[in-house]
Amino acid sequence: MRFLFWNVRGLGKSSRKQQVKEFIEEHKLQMVGLQETMKDSFSGRDLLDLAGIREFTWQWIPPKGKSGGILMGVCLETLELEDFSIHVFCIVMDVRDRRSNFRWRFITVYGPARHDLSVAFIDELKAICALSTLPVILGGDFNLIREASDKNSENIDLGLINLFNEFIGDLQLRELKRSGQRYSWTNKRSNPIMVNLDRVLFSVSWEDQFPLSLSWGLTRVGSDHIPIIVDNGESLPSRPRYFFYEQQWAKEPNFSQLVIGKLMEAGSRCPEQCYSLDRWHGSLALLKSFLKGWNIQKMGE
Repeated sequence: MRFLFWNVRGLGKSSRKQQVKEFIEEHKLQMVGLQETMKDSFSGRDLLDLAGIREFTWQWIPPKGKSGGILMGVCLETLELEDFSIHVFCIVMDVRDRRSNFRWRFITVYGPARHDLSVAFIDELKAICALSTLPVILGGDFNLIREASDKNSENIDLGLINLFNEFIGDLQLRELKRSGQRYSWTNKRSNPIMVNLDRVLFSVSWEDQFPLSLSWGLTRVGSDHIPIIVDNGESLPSRPRYFFYEQQWAKEPNFSQLVIGKLMEAGSRCPEQCYSLDRWHGSLALLKSFLKGWNIQKMGE
């Protein structure tokens, strides 16, 4: 399964909605958590445009003033939304995988830019995570950093850093380290400030279920935040299928003539100056490819 967390900095433009749609299709996303939507509501047409050909169900929080807002969606093709709740700084969804019957709590957060509200933000997350009997994964724009290296300037607040790290430690959460860009946000100035504001946290029970989970940042386009893709490890590239000789092939009429013919064809393709080991390797590769296709055809018949 793959999830997306992204501070989109506005979903009013058709180009930004098209970006989200392309992410859903390209990465085959199962869940989407968008922050800073700047939209009071979403019509059925808006949501269909986002999901494309996929069937999603959505919940949202309207912005406060001219900024903020969260939109969160679940793909119903493979997942079931069992319950949801909307809070001040986050949306919570309890989800079940229809294939494995695994259930978890998925949280999209948008931390306040006003740091006088950071304590209330952390208290809300504490209550939600502490009461959960399900494995938890939460991500988004926390608007908080964990260490001085999360920012390329020395203007940091140690009190807020301690507040954030104490929350993570008290609930025994882990951070899913992100590959790609070091910082998730920039102010795009000539001498830019760059900060790691966006991240993904998860409980120990989530890690026990999906120990191969990973995340990476996509190219920053449009928004000043990078989109973050989370993969729980189930959709990692599959191992290559090895070639095996099947003994029953030899019982097929003219099988030996097929093999001899393919080896002779392979030999005729090699240049005369070709080294003997390269010639042998190339001949086997052509024969292997031919026998795979021949076997599939015979099985189909």
